[in-house]
Amino acid sequence: MIRKYLFIIFILLLLASSSCTMPAVSPGKINRAATENFYVGNEGLVVNYLDQAPPSEMFETSDFDVQMFISNKGAFSLAENYSAKASLIYDSSKVERITDLETGYYRGSYINDGIISLFGKSYYYPSGEQNYFAIDRFRAKEVPTNFETSHLDFGLNICYPYQTTFAEAICIDSDPQKADIRVDACQAEDKKYGQGQGAPVAITAVDVQMIPRGTLVQPRFVIYVKNEGNGLVYNFNESLLDAVTIPNKGVTHVCGDMKEAKPNQMRIDAYLGEEKLDCSLPVLRAGETKIECQLTESKIPGNVANYMSSLRVTLKYFYTEVFSKEVVIKQADDNLISMIKPLGPSYCAAWKTYDQETKTCVDNCEYYGKHNSTYLDKVKKLDLPYNQQWSGLSCIYSTPDSCHDADGLCTTNSSDLCMRGTYCGWPECLQGDNNRKPFVSKHTILGTKLNPIQFTWVCNDFDDKYYVEKLCGCEEYGYYQFVDSKTNCGSLDIDNMSKIKGVLANEGFQYVVDIPANNEQKLCYAVKDRLGASSKVESADI
Repeated sequence: MIRKYLFIIFILLLLASSSCTMPAVSPGKINRAATENFYVGNEGLVVNYLDQAPPSEMFETSDFDVQMFISNKGAFSLAENYSAKASLIYDSSKVERITDLETGYYRGSYINDGIISLFGKSYYYPSGEQNYFAIDRFRAKEVPTNFETSHLDFGLNICYPYQTTFAEAICIDSDPQKADIRVDACQAEDKKYGQGQGAPVAITAVDVQMIPRGTLVQPRFVIYVKNEGNGLVYNFNESLLDAVTIPNKGVTHVCGDMKEAKPNQMRIDAYLGEEKLDCSLPVLRAGETKIECQLTESKIPGNVANYMSSLRVTLKYFYTEVFSKEVVIKQADDNLISMIKPLGPSYCAAWKTYDQETKTCVDNCEYYGKHNSTYLDKVKKLDLPYNQQWSGLSCIYSTPDSCHDADGLCTTNSSDLCMRGTYCGWPECLQGDNNRKPFVSKHTILGTKLNPIQFTWVCNDFDDKYYVEKLCGCEEYGYYQFVDSKTNCGSLDIDNMSKIKGVLANEGFQYVVDIPANNEQKLCYAVKDRLGASSKVESADI
């Protein structure tokens, strides 16, 4: 009987002590941080096109959006110091981009510079952050008369810095030859991992080796890595990052010029406890590799008992992937086309005017800028920038605050000039020192190194996003000069170089130079923007 009472008292004391130490938990809720491991899975960014944006089928001359539902399903956040950069790939012979001049939606609906920021899996985002992104707006071009349909693919090319984080308890076997008859506290063993670490690149297995070095033991690990995703891996290097300022959020870093990036390589940092390991260079072959890591010197005595330590591995890399959707454009009869296109002034919204030249409805902000600037000058109190014309106006501002901050380059009195929620003005690149320098984003040689035929380079400028007029973006002309191999291209004055007229392509202004036969000279080339800023002078050995 006494034992029974003692047992009851013990249970009551145990319950009382637990009520003092355990945190209060609401019914149905769990302590997620203590029960969930977010470092699992084999995905990074995942993109799904909306069903009707773009639609799978449409008629020619139809307008449509390209929108996506994008999720960060990995454990690495792309929301503060790093972000993803997206660019849309499409056939410009079949669809045309409807510029912000026509829609008036800049920053109101579409993402800025293709920058995508999403938190990875965590306590607050157990499945990773996800959001809708409107990429751009397009119009389907007419289908050639000898075809009933035309087909094209939209491809969203995403590049982002990412990280695989691995941690595991490892047994350090100080007696791999089993000379000690004492019972071991643990056994060193090889392990396999099938759930991933919350990233598209996964560590799938670790082989543990304890190598005797006299009276010491040197741990050695073979780490197996696999690209479990559908994208491509490039080596991570801070010099390949571009710093981008996002309004109201600050500076983030995105993929820059990836020409110098090395495919299938990664950066690795590995530690055994607090000791850094010396590792071989991770290079993927057919999507897989094995990395050998070991302590730089033998430090573990061979006469101590086995013990547990931690193996921590971090893989850093750039990851690129293209997400595609096929679209079918159908021919439409004349009656349907006439219903889609505005027939005259009565078909335009209140903030638009029918432009007889283009046969389209145009925002009054743009229309008055081109045809009736006196109205804007006297009534709207806009300050004409010293180096611009009225024709550069458009509905580019999406908030009253951003319009006020434009210092005379925008008017909040825009109710009859722009759609509600947007304001009439010039782009930010005309304000103070906001103009960004252009750069050469791509170059190609048509032919072979022994017999090149043409050299092509492309100008890109983050200010190009503004409008067809390209008020601040790349200049129509490219600059080049053939020099001997010893000449430093960086010493050339761009204004003294030869000029060549370019063409506007999807990637930016594109310039092409014919290479003379049996050429033995080096080509120097550069680009400028319309405000006079120039890129560095690049060189090409052709």
